[in-house]
Amino acid sequence: MPLIGFGHLLFKGVKEAVDNQGFIGIFYGGLEQAAAGISGALIISYLAALVFKPKMS
Repeated sequence: MPLIGFGHLLFKGVKEAVDNQGFIGIFYGGLEQAAAGISGALIISYLAALVFKPKMS
């Protein structure tokens, strides 16, 4: 996902959370909206680290 798209996703989540829960939505709205993308990136990175071993010089 491009950086601009990620920023838009965070903003959209914050906007929806603020509309629903008020001020407290600022703190968790963006992360709630982007949690699947962040989790996917972490899982894929972990699997890549298991498959590809770094070479020490």
